[in-house]
Amino acid sequence: LLAYYHFMLLRRYGPIAIVDKRLPMDTSPSSYPGRMHYDYCVDWICNKLDEAAKDLPVRRQSADTGRAPSLIRKALKARILLYAASPLFNGHFPFPEWTNKVETPGYGTELISKTYDSKKWERAKKASEEALALALGEGQRSLYTGGGAETANMVKVSDFPVDNLDETFIRKVLTMRNVICAKESEGNHEHIWASPDMTANMASIYRFRLPHNVVPKSASLPQGYIYGYSCIGVTLPFTNLFLTNNGLQPGNDPDFYSEDMWTQSAGYKDEGERFKSHIINLFKNREPRFYAWIAFDGGDYGTLMCNGQHPVYMNLLSPTAQGHNPSVYRDSAPTGILNQKWIDPKANVTIAGRENFFYAPRPFIRLAELYLNLAECNAELGNTTAALENINVIRRRAGAKELTADMVAKSGKSIVEWARDERSVELFDEMHRYYDIRRWCKGECIANGKREGFQGYKENPTFAEFNTIGPVNNARIYQWDDRMYLYPIDDNELYSNPQFVQAPGY
Repeated sequence: LLAYYHFMLLRRYGPIAIVDKRLPMDTSPSSYPGRMHYDYCVDWICNKLDEAAKDLPVRRQSADTGRAPSLIRKALKARILLYAASPLFNGHFPFPEWTNKVETPGYGTELISKTYDSKKWERAKKASEEALALALGEGQRSLYTGGGAETANMVKVSDFPVDNLDETFIRKVLTMRNVICAKESEGNHEHIWASPDMTANMASIYRFRLPHNVVPKSASLPQGYIYGYSCIGVTLPFTNLFLTNNGLQPGNDPDFYSEDMWTQSAGYKDEGERFKSHIINLFKNREPRFYAWIAFDGGDYGTLMCNGQHPVYMNLLSPTAQGHNPSVYRDSAPTGILNQKWIDPKANVTIAGRENFFYAPRPFIRLAELYLNLAECNAELGNTTAALENINVIRRRAGAKELTADMVAKSGKSIVEWARDERSVELFDEMHRYYDIRRWCKGECIANGKREGFQGYKENPTFAEFNTIGPVNNARIYQWDDRMYLYPIDDNELYSNPQFVQAPGY
């Protein structure tokens, strides 16, 4: 726990103070410790993890889920060393003049290394290999590949905008919907560290993601069941990290639709309550994870969400369906693209308004991350073949086309970029990207002009109006400044401890 909480501080604030002995109550402020060099903090945390490993079993029984075995220790160490090897802390910190008031033993007043060191990637690679080997061996972990729930729901979800759609593809979509939600007792042995029970928080997790009008109007609910807030949307640039059925991204797949055709109708016809004519070319022929976790106009939301019978048939053009209606709804989909990753396939809302939700153990670390950690290390070290194999383990499970060296060369993107993108897609909405884009020094990914989407806030739009790409309605509040790579220290802490130096730019 000492190691974990110090890591949480480290990834947010950068170099922190290490207090490794009890300080007397009468310690003078002039004797308080200041920040220590980032690499010093990393070593201290890793040493704590190594100490803890001596007394921990490799894995816990289900009754002790959430308590730390040595497998968690190795997996956490791999993540910490991955962060330490990343550009922000390995020679590319944008404020090289930032120094400390006091010296760190062996580092002087430097706080973050100004020079690149490939040995940090070697160290992270070794830790990732050790964690993965233990997980697959004594840890008895394996990637989730499906179970009975997929078979039971096959008849409920039988259509996606994919050419030559078959049962294998549908099953992969349903499997990926269960990766987060299926529990250990349901055959999911992928979670390495997860909260044992999310019951108390599941209502908010669902409500923030779900669209309006989950079920049709009824006598008891004259305005329809206005349920979700639609507020956890997905930006269009991030959506385009998901693959096409050719294993590339829309922007670098020569066999996919050209960008000028993305927002044109895919040519489907409406079928009863399904507004398939709303589906655009950009959302056709994508990988299973896209249809598992992303929701869009004309597509489906959930598996049994509508009265336990079928998905919600999305209609974001209509103010009486899931579209923007300011006279009734406070919230609408800001980007016109919704997130359904945490929605359990069994979850549903009835016509009477009853919520039938199912808690999911929230994973802090799952096996897929270890493969992706290793992929990133190998990519950074120039081990392209190894990086491709690490990436393709994840792609094979997801039902996506495998990545080859030839595809990388023709895409115009490096293997490092592909490893990062695969991580972003697979670990989407699992508390990684916020820190990943910082450690990669890619803050411009959330700069003005990058947060684009469709016109989710336009009332009663036409097909063409809704599918106009532009900044999201409240994009003006999203501005990037390099000082945001680190959090500022609270003023009260600075006043109390004269040894502390503020983060640069604050």
